[in-house]
Amino acid sequence: NRLICGTDSTTRVGPPFQSYGTMFGKDEKDNPLPVGVGSFVKSLHKAGLKKADIEQIGYSNASKLLKLPS
Repeated sequence: NRLICGTDSTTRVGPPFQSYGTMFGKDEKDNPLPVGVGSFVKSLHKAGLKKADIEQIGYSNASKLLKLPS
């Protein structure tokens, strides 16, 4: 019941590409979170999401939708 569709590209312009996990319109040094999956997970926990919700957002919903083996 939760799926985020998007891209891992953080630029709309082209090279040089920003690191994964940075925000559009911000320099990497101004990113509000440390770059990386771990910081995203921590921010979702801090926002009140439970582990099961984060797993659904992170992979299980997409896996089911695309019928990938678990």
